[in-house]
Amino acid sequence: MDSRTKLAVVDERNTLLVYDVVTKELLYQEPKANSVAWNTSCEDMLCYSGEGMLSIKANNFSTHQQRQQGFVVGFTGSKIFCLDFFAMTCVDVPQSAPMIQYLERKLYKDAYKIGCLGVTEGDWNTLALEALEGMDFDISKKAFHRLRDLRFLELIHSIEERKRRGETNNHVFLPDILAYQ
Repeated sequence: MDSRTKLAVVDERNTLLVYDVVTKELLYQEPKANSVAWNTSCEDMLCYSGEGMLSIKANNFSTHQQRQQGFVVGFTGSKIFCLDFFAMTCVDVPQSAPMIQYLERKLYKDAYKIGCLGVTEGDWNTLALEALEGMDFDISKKAFHRLRDLRFLELIHSIEERKRRGETNNHVFLPDILAYQ
């Protein structure tokens, strides 16, 4: 069963409107849209097209744009499907920009979910290090695991062992983390 709680529509003035279906509140609106599709892999991400541009929006963050003709008809993971006259095109878009927006707000778990849709190795490294410095060991461990970085995984294991033995002040671990970089 689909549990989406947001509805996106494009009105007759080419304005994208996003509503919360539970509260019926208008969450945000964007101009110059002719079609919209939610990402089937991420409830808070949509893509809309208009005036020769594809615009990707995650949550209430700023929009990331790139040139592309046609009407967006589907969005799954990092692939956007556009209909341009009689031709269907598939555009592969890295999810780096939305992931960075989540990282800027220290929303490591959400950044990880976006990363799983498709980001570069450098983006995974950024997520791993920022989550580690933010003391989110679970997300950092997952990101370093994707990078197969045994050195940092050993550091995280060591910190977790120290925490189990009673070291509770996270600031004590920061010098070790910084020394590894």
